[in-house]
Amino acid sequence: MLAVLMVILLATSGVLSDWTPVEHNKAIPLDLNVKSLKVMTTNSYGRIRWMTGPENAVNVAKMMISLRPRGITYMIEGCTFPQQRFTVAPVIPANNVLIWEFDKTDTRLNVYCNGVWLLSYEFAESSRRFCEHLWAGSHNSGQIFFSSRDSASKYYDEHQWIYVE
Repeated sequence: MLAVLMVILLATSGVLSDWTPVEHNKAIPLDLNVKSLKVMTTNSYGRIRWMTGPENAVNVAKMMISLRPRGITYMIEGCTFPQQRFTVAPVIPANNVLIWEFDKTDTRLNVYCNGVWLLSYEFAESSRRFCEHLWAGSHNSGQIFFSSRDSASKYYDEHQWIYVE
């Protein structure tokens, strides 16, 4: 109830004016090599689940974050299995509002939560050969989809970014 009230307050105050409600299985034009994806969750449980790649393609890159009472885990399709724990655990505030951010370069996927850098996953470091094929370069860029199995994502936003190594 508190999380719903918080979202209503954010929406009426104009903070959510740039945020778009998540629609499952709808193509969103977004190239993660150029813009970052921001996702707002308001639950302390559920799954963030998005995919990037050509519509109706067999080989799409999928990212999943599971929010559970025992901890928060992630899985990068084709790269990590089973689910992994973040080295730095995200802190869940009392209002349960988490802002996740995902950006990608040709060689890595970065994950942030409420401004804290949680993960920089190097595709070449995966023991799974298919990882680089799915994620590296611009193979699966251009659009994203929120899966119908996504139970945590409420809103999304995108931002231009400049990556400095």
